[in-house]
Amino acid sequence: MNSSAEGLSVSLSWAYLVAFLVWVFYPVFVYTPVYLGALGYTGSQIGVIASVLYIAGLLFSGPAGVVTDKFSVRAITSAGFVVFCFFPVLLLGAVSPLLLVTAYVLGALGSTLARMGADAFFLKSVPEGNRFRAFGYFTGVGGLGMALGYVTMGYIVGRVSFHSLYGGLTLFSILAAGLTLWCMPSVHVQVGKPSYRQHIRSRAFLLLACAMFLHTMHFGAEVSALGLFLMKEVGLSGGQMGLAMGLAMLSLGAGGIAGGRVGEQLKKGRSLYILGLMLSGTGNIFMALSQGFSGILCFRLLHELGDAFIFVAMRVMASRIFPSQEVGGVWGAFRTVITAASFIGAILYGAVAQAGGYRLPFLIAGGISVIAPFFLIRMEE
Repeated sequence: MNSSAEGLSVSLSWAYLVAFLVWVFYPVFVYTPVYLGALGYTGSQIGVIASVLYIAGLLFSGPAGVVTDKFSVRAITSAGFVVFCFFPVLLLGAVSPLLLVTAYVLGALGSTLARMGADAFFLKSVPEGNRFRAFGYFTGVGGLGMALGYVTMGYIVGRVSFHSLYGGLTLFSILAAGLTLWCMPSVHVQVGKPSYRQHIRSRAFLLLACAMFLHTMHFGAEVSALGLFLMKEVGLSGGQMGLAMGLAMLSLGAGGIAGGRVGEQLKKGRSLYILGLMLSGTGNIFMALSQGFSGILCFRLLHELGDAFIFVAMRVMASRIFPSQEVGGVWGAFRTVITAASFIGAILYGAVAQAGGYRLPFLIAGGISVIAPFFLIRMEE
């Protein structure tokens, strides 16, 4: 192995660690509504407070992407961890809705900066020959990080307390910020005037954004209906739900690594994306038709495998199509599309579930994912 390849391998190893840390934090947003319920907030009040996460994500994703082009990705990622630590601190002292909203705004800002920083490092620094495998491992460590986060936070909440969870999370986020500054490699920053408007108006961006929007609307179905579907329609216990979600995140992690290998064989990110859409959509459809734990688990794992392929493919395509000096801002625009789709999906699929039952959102979401490849077939990579 030559010295440049060796340096790339070492740099990516440290960056994978940072990506792992970024995704460990994500499950706290899933557990926090339970904490708010224990404080006496009603379901509608919790819904309004939690919606701040989506709204702030819409506002922050684009600017965060642009910032990763103009300044040190390492410093931005570390700053994201520092800002995020105010989320658990404010929750511990939350005595008013205003403080809770502030906590969610800072939590959204911090997590967006950290995620965009980790994404930008890989989008900017990985050369063509390594992209599928690098983004495969990136997705893999993200899935493993979320799995660890779900299991660890679930254990702390169940066996200890939310105060212990938020106190530990504050300390952990500060340590993650320091570790990021110490170990994450630096990458080049933008020189000259950016061409974001030209990129966002391009045919490639619009077609890829349409495919992303249609598919990621199903994230909203998961937020608004998945738990209720599993409990009320299928009759799973809390333990079975936890096991299913933990295994699903492991499947996402393993699927990312597998997606990198499959992508190397297919050569085209577009082909991997289309395959992922078919697997993800089929998994959602058959999960909605399943009656017991084994069927739910089987098709949920298939769905997560498809999602993992998609996460690898869309990053490979973005890094190939757009220049590295400006790909952070373009990726920020894509993240805005994904956040908007999730927000709209949560509203629409929530209404669908109320009108037609909790299975229907996943049947519709699966069907939409299966037709989304239409936009990719017309796209040149």
